[in-house]
Amino acid sequence: MDWTILDGFDHDHIIGTYVGTLLRHRLDQAGKRHAYFKLNAMELTACRSCGACGYKSPGKCVVADDHHEIMRAAAASSVLVYLSPIRFGGYTSPLKMTTEKFMNLGLPYYMVRKGQLLHRMRYGEKSLMTIGVPEADVAGQEDTFRLLGRRNAKNLACRHHLAMVVRPSAALAEAEAALDATLKEALAW
Repeated sequence: MDWTILDGFDHDHIIGTYVGTLLRHRLDQAGKRHAYFKLNAMELTACRSCGACGYKSPGKCVVADDHHEIMRAAAASSVLVYLSPIRFGGYTSPLKMTTEKFMNLGLPYYMVRKGQLLHRMRYGEKSLMTIGVPEADVAGQEDTFRLLGRRNAKNLACRHHLAMVVRPSAALAEAEAALDATLKEALAW
């Protein structure tokens, strides 16, 4: 897979559904293979922080759920995409649970990179694109969302990171233009 898309939107979210569908269509047009996961329709469990994925079953969570399918796709991908309504500056619960399980993509050992203590990745470098739609007009939440994406990218030792925020009041044409501009930069990675 070239891209793994993790969709944290509800089925009835007009802008989120439109952006997710348009993103997959644009990737198909660009000849990019992708895996798409509608997280709200999957059986997902939260990380227990038991550490078994680091030592007992390296790179694999011992809890049997749909995260195994996501991890296989993410390991084979060069680009991860997080789609989510912005809730208090962060992701939806299913997307947050999934990002926490991404510890499986790293080795249990640490490295120092630009003064930060990080895990070395098992399956090569990735790039990350975060796309969010604020649910309410709350001061600072868009900045917090962008910061969260940057920090997630740092934790995954990503080469590149892009963040895109689409206002819920945006016309579909405006959302499409924003996605096309962001995607143009991401396809150049």
